[in-house]
Amino acid sequence: MKSSALLLVLLIGAPAFADLASLDPHPRELNSRNVETTAGDEYGLAQHEEAPSLLLGKAGEKLRLGGYIKVDTMYDFRPAGDPDRFIVNTIPTSGDTTGGSAEVSAHSSRINLDLLVPSSEGQVRFHFDNDFFGQNGATDIRVRQIYGAIGTLVMGYGWSALYDAKTEADVLDAGKASGTVDTRQASIRFGNRWKGPASTDGVHFAIEHPETQAQVGTETPISPAPDLILAWRHEAAWGHFRPAVVLRRLGIISSTAVRDVTQGWGTRLTGSFHWQLDSLAYEVFYGHGIGRYIRDMDGTNSDAALGADGTLEALPALGTVLTLQHHWTDVFRSNLTGSLSHLSNSAGQAGNAYHEGRYISGNAIHKIGKFSEIGLELIYGRLQLKDGSEGHSERLQLSVRLDFAPL
Repeated sequence: MKSSALLLVLLIGAPAFADLASLDPHPRELNSRNVETTAGDEYGLAQHEEAPSLLLGKAGEKLRLGGYIKVDTMYDFRPAGDPDRFIVNTIPTSGDTTGGSAEVSAHSSRINLDLLVPSSEGQVRFHFDNDFFGQNGATDIRVRQIYGAIGTLVMGYGWSALYDAKTEADVLDAGKASGTVDTRQASIRFGNRWKGPASTDGVHFAIEHPETQAQVGTETPISPAPDLILAWRHEAAWGHFRPAVVLRRLGIISSTAVRDVTQGWGTRLTGSFHWQLDSLAYEVFYGHGIGRYIRDMDGTNSDAALGADGTLEALPALGTVLTLQHHWTDVFRSNLTGSLSHLSNSAGQAGNAYHEGRYISGNAIHKIGKFSEIGLELIYGRLQLKDGSEGHSERLQLSVRLDFAPL
């Protein structure tokens, strides 16, 4: 309650601050892909210089406020599972799959705060941001990120180093494309920018929270080692590309304390091409034992399973996303996104295990003045399980957003 009151006070007081600045920790959700961004985008930490900021006592210290209010009005032509976010793995494959339903939600609204402190080693940054996707559909504060950063060192809770802010699809739906990487977790990461502190070119290394999601009957999943991620990024006038690799150790332990451990690994390539105001972004992620990093497989125990011989197997998985963005005018844009997530199942998995998800969306978004925009989006998703059962759904979504800072 105290934290909610503090955030409310800051919101009410923000317009009175004379020096306006803002920070958007997730630029692709707030702006089209062609917005100028900073080196912080390597971690999804873009800063916008036109927005509310409170100057603190010491020279150069700032408290920045950002975020937006967003209301989504949704209609599902068939049951879609999750009423707030279009998540393909929640689409029903049995029971009543006919009839429509409607929902109005403000859960995807955001508040973010940054404390910026100058030091001899560079600017120190402490960041917090949240949305309102509370448990069981409640409109409660949910922490999205909380971390500290100085230079290329970032530690705390936030986006995985596999995440690429510049390729995330510009969609209205909070569920996102089925094959993308949408993992937030505890990590410590650091790197080297080859072209100086203002550049995003360079290598980045992260040690991240491990979690083995496995369908292993009565066995208990364990994580023998943290996940290790190495990423390289290159920026150019035509766009960018960013290869990354992840190494994992997956394990289980039986009731008699017998351990079985296997290796997981994955390679991910993301990038974009720009021409005039338009762009094409792509994501390809393949590996063994990487299911929980793929948006539609997270929570489906798709990292590993028991094979025909009873030993633990890291399951092969694929996630892909392709997004085309076209600007009709300076204030009107459209996006077309297609995505596929595919899991190669093992003999030890049950018939209702996840197998494949497909996602297609198209939208039109109109910017209204400096602080708001309205958009309409149509989404289609299809889920297939190991036993061949399928389900599909369509959603029409109207979204209106009011930002704390100019778009």
